[in-house]
Order: sequence, then structure tokens, then C-alpha cells
Amino acid sequence: MPKIDVVDEAIIDAGCAVVAKAIMDEAMGKTHWWLPHWEAKPRGAIPPDQVGGMTDVTIRRGGDLKIHCKDFGGKRERPAGAIRCS
Repeated sequence: MPKIDVVDEAIIDAGCAVVAKAIMDEAMGKTHWWLPHWEAKPRGAIPPDQVGGMTDVTIRRGGDLKIHCKDFGGKRERPAGAIRCS
């Protein structure tokens, strides 16, 4: 069976800080730009933008892919540099 890879790409005319804030707003549930294809919901009492904060992400593209992300702290000058997902 042949394997088909699909890549969605876009050029974003904005600085790193603006893009990082937009992604964090999505992770915190403040915005919902990508529904129904991409949905993020904060988990627990700690906000996702603080160390220990968690977010559950569901990606719907031919099936549901669930990702759980946790902020472990670290370097904040790199957008999303300290967030690990599993």
C-alpha cells in the first residue's frame, strides 16, 4: 500500500512573538481558529502558559490524534521552546 504524506504550509507575515502568542492563546482556549480540525483545551488548574500547565490537543484529519502538552519551563526567548508534547 503506498504511503501518502500531506504537508500544510503557509507563510505568516508576523514576528515570532506574535506567532507564539497566537499559538498560546489557542492552547489556553482563548481562540478557536482551527476548529474543527485542531482543538486545544487546557487541563487542570495551572494555565498552559505557566510551568506545569497542561493542554490537550486533538487533531482531526482522517481520524483523531490526541496530544498532551506540558510546560516544563526553560528558555522563554524561543517560542514554544519549553513545551513538550506526547
